[in-house]
Amino acid sequence: MFDDEEDDSSENYLKEDLELFESYIKGNNAVFIDSDRLEAIVDHYLINGNFSKALLAAEMAITHFSYNGLFSLRKAQALTGLGKLNDAIDVLDNIQSFGVPSFEFHLTKASIFSQLKDSKNAIKNYTLAIEAAGEEDIDDIYLDIALEYQNLGKFKEAIDILRTAISVNPQNEGALYEIAFCYDQLGDYQQAISCYSQFIDENPYSFTAWYNLGNAHSKLEDYAKAIWAYDYSLLINKDFMKFKSKEKFDLIVIALSLSGIDFIGKQLKNLKIRSPILVLTKGLKYEKKNNKIFTISEQLQKHYKVRNISILKGPCLAKELANKKQTSVIVASENINTAKKIGKMISTKYYLTEFSRDIIGVEVCSAIKNIYSMIIGAGQSLNASSNLFQKSIIEMKYLTKYLKGNEETTLSLAGVGDLYVSAAGGRNSKMGSYLGKGFTFKSAKKRFMPNDTVEGEQLAREIAPFIIKKVDKKKVPLMINLLRTIINNKKLKIKV
Repeated sequence: MFDDEEDDSSENYLKEDLELFESYIKGNNAVFIDSDRLEAIVDHYLINGNFSKALLAAEMAITHFSYNGLFSLRKAQALTGLGKLNDAIDVLDNIQSFGVPSFEFHLTKASIFSQLKDSKNAIKNYTLAIEAAGEEDIDDIYLDIALEYQNLGKFKEAIDILRTAISVNPQNEGALYEIAFCYDQLGDYQQAISCYSQFIDENPYSFTAWYNLGNAHSKLEDYAKAIWAYDYSLLINKDFMKFKSKEKFDLIVIALSLSGIDFIGKQLKNLKIRSPILVLTKGLKYEKKNNKIFTISEQLQKHYKVRNISILKGPCLAKELANKKQTSVIVASENINTAKKIGKMISTKYYLTEFSRDIIGVEVCSAIKNIYSMIIGAGQSLNASSNLFQKSIIEMKYLTKYLKGNEETTLSLAGVGDLYVSAAGGRNSKMGSYLGKGFTFKSAKKRFMPNDTVEGEQLAREIAPFIIKKVDKKKVPLMINLLRTIINNKKLKIKV
């Protein structure tokens, strides 16, 4: 009873003090408020996100109680809330130690350095905060340190810190989740799966965990388990794909990995969407049952009855695009007017679009160029590579026509254009250079590119059963040799 009365009394005092302070800042009268009550005022404004008034209250307190460094700490926290991070650091660097909890001081400083992207100083101050922290706070600070190591790209170090956090508090779900993320970044997808699964055991309704588990399975090419995990994520977060079937959009963009196409196809299957759909996904799909290779558009159209599909392909390096370097791509649609409308939507002064009706040809070229850029990369001289480039174009023309595309599309941005960029310095070309030096694919991958995704390899394993059995080997000797090199893990033998 008395405790309740005391709480009510404190609330009343705070309300009165707030009214008094706000009257003061409006210039109505001069006031004096003791340090404890001023601290309550500052804390009230900080907790409620009113950082401007928190700053004014802290500065008032510093004027009257300069010996108490706690108010300088509160000033720094208010400045941080206002985004004035460097000013906040300056205040902390000149702070008086009296009345300042060491834990709170270093934690505040670490948080500011983190926002400034200065991870090294953030880690330093988080470590100092641990020394002064209570037992209940230590594991969360370890988690903060691990996140800073992630920002530095030091995922192995982050894992060590996260394991420490879990040893302190086995129930720290965030730490377990971040360990999985680190393993994912290191390319150790089995460990990532193990961690995500453990996390899901404790958090079965985590949409993000199920979704990331699907991604990890997908990267291991265990597509059945990937779809299973994606389905669970969709069940948990029904809003993920929630929109009305008759809703009209200017454009729907699909930018999933190849393994996610079946997932998105299922979601769109029964929706009567008339909006144009632009697919960015690259790849080809072999179906053993039909003994046929499908493009992405064919897969969506024939299996899931998705209509109004357009394809975006071409040589587009993300770094150059980000720097607004001139880039040209090709939009392909059975309806050329739809392609042009999409082009108008996405084009800029430096991002230019060309158009084609040959959807299949554009898709085939953009996929198989990954394999041929590997072949070109295998040439150990400019002369050899140029010869392989020319022969690759001939084979690409044949395969494009064989798969029901227009062979002339090979000479477009989706063919020669994209092949040139990939062969000039992409990951597929890099892998090709190692194959050309006599390494097997597995040894080169393990030794030189352990964490890199080589799209040509994924495609090779997908289409090899069809190409080797069905296509005239005399027409595509480069393709056949590379497929056998990857599938059988043998040294590449190509006659230039």
